[in-house]
Amino acid sequence: MLDLRDGARVSSTTAGFGGAGEISIVAKERISVSGEFSGIFSQTNAPDAGNAGALNITTPLLQVDGGVIDSTTVGDGDAGPVSVHVGKLQLTGGAQIRSFSGGFKQTTGAVVAGNGVAGSVSVDATDSVTVSGSGFGRPSGLLAETRGSGAGGSVSVSAASLTLSDGATISSSSLGDGDAGAVTVSDVVDLRLTGGSQIRSFSGGFNPIT
Repeated sequence: MLDLRDGARVSSTTAGFGGAGEISIVAKERISVSGEFSGIFSQTNAPDAGNAGALNITTPLLQVDGGVIDSTTVGDGDAGPVSVHVGKLQLTGGAQIRSFSGGFKQTTGAVVAGNGVAGSVSVDATDSVTVSGSGFGRPSGLLAETRGSGAGGSVSVSAASLTLSDGATISSSSLGDGDAGAVTVSDVVDLRLTGGSQIRSFSGGFNPIT
């Protein structure tokens, strides 16, 4: 069992030419991530840095409330793929599983992005995926996004049951010159979208998810 809360993090980061390392977590009971700054991260934090590492998570139950599982690049290195293998996945309160190319300066709001591509986000659930609500100014969701010239990654979900509610989203998007990736949902017997929730792949202007 793994619990991350109150800003606790597992992370792998590079600010140089070398790549960030891969993170693989296997928990026999469950993984719980809660709180705005809590999460599992692999990032490249400089324009000329290497690639971010892959994130691999395996557990019967993954619960994320407001936290983030994220692989991101802000330079020419690529973001890593994010792969989740679970029985059940629950995302609430603005929780996101995501891979981004590009970010924003906190002081000015200006876009910081290079040529790196966003990684893929894949969720393979033997039971259910439930995504609901929002928090900290962002919707709960599964996301791949590019804010620069690099391509956005693909998002794929395989589950017996998929429920999105209260503005939750599954999306691949482009805010820059790069192409958005594909969004694929497969093997779903029970699919429910309510309260303005969306599954989409798109390019162009909208309020960025931060």
